[in-house]
Amino acid sequence: MTVNNSNFKKNHIMIKRILIIILIISMSISGIFLTGCNNSGKDVKTKDIKLKNENSVIDNETKKDNKKDVSKENSETKNKNSKYDNIKDDYNILASSIIPKQSSNENSKTNENSKTNENTKSNEINEEESVPASVTPKEDDSYFDDALFIGDSRMQGFMLYSGVSATGYTESGLDVNTVLTKAFVKNNGQRLTIPEALQISKFGKIYIKLGMNELGWVYTDKFIDQYGKVIDKLKELQPQAVIYVEAILPVTAKKNDEGTYVNNNRILEFNNLIAKMTEDKGVNYIDASSAVTDDNGFLYEEATTDGVHLNKKYCQLWFEYLKEHKQ
Repeated sequence: MTVNNSNFKKNHIMIKRILIIILIISMSISGIFLTGCNNSGKDVKTKDIKLKNENSVIDNETKKDNKKDVSKENSETKNKNSKYDNIKDDYNILASSIIPKQSSNENSKTNENSKTNENTKSNEINEEESVPASVTPKEDDSYFDDALFIGDSRMQGFMLYSGVSATGYTESGLDVNTVLTKAFVKNNGQRLTIPEALQISKFGKIYIKLGMNELGWVYTDKFIDQYGKVIDKLKELQPQAVIYVEAILPVTAKKNDEGTYVNNNRILEFNNLIAKMTEDKGVNYIDASSAVTDDNGFLYEEATTDGVHLNKKYCQLWFEYLKEHKQ
């Protein structure tokens, strides 16, 4: 029994040693495993850091490349612009060498031509107030600066709308009987007759137009005799003046057909008397009818609202005719 106990003790000790060895080996193996795991984790982190670093490097390189590309494009654009500027400069130099510079005289001529064109444009009539093609462009109006216009309401409209710069002794309802006796010319707060006014002022031209208000007179000879006396008085008071006696302008077809004494046949009869009288008196007879009438001799319907008195457009046409037929 003693032997067996000793053997048992020995075996027991051996088993412990074996277990300790196994435990040590296990612990060693576990430590190696844990170390490997830690190292693998560190490797993963290291790889992540390396990837981030690589990405940042790539981003930086990309940014640098973009900056290089932008700067390159800008430099190319600048080079292109400089080339274009050089081309423009070369063209300007070439043009200046081919096209001679204008002299001061030529420059003044160019300025005069441009002024003429501006005046022509400014003289063109708007489409709203276009005139027949037969009317010539506006001429110099200075001829009328010393002119006097005498007449009835039609002449009043002419003075108002034609654009003429002249003196007007006009009165609505004026006729050959009242033209020398009616005091209607304003002067320093007073009203004078035409003979009184003509003793104060002198004129180079006198345009007179009467007869519309006399169409209803029964005796035409009395009309023309009195008209002749008016002309004689004007010649007496203004011997230096060129006298123009204007024909009575026709009326519209609508007005003509109303059946009153205001019609174109009656007007023609009176105009024939006026033309004969001016020839006898040695003064000028001027008939502007062709400037404001149609092919049938009627005043254009668009020229008036009452068939008798002319609107602005046709007063201007009337004035154009006078300018074309001055002495």
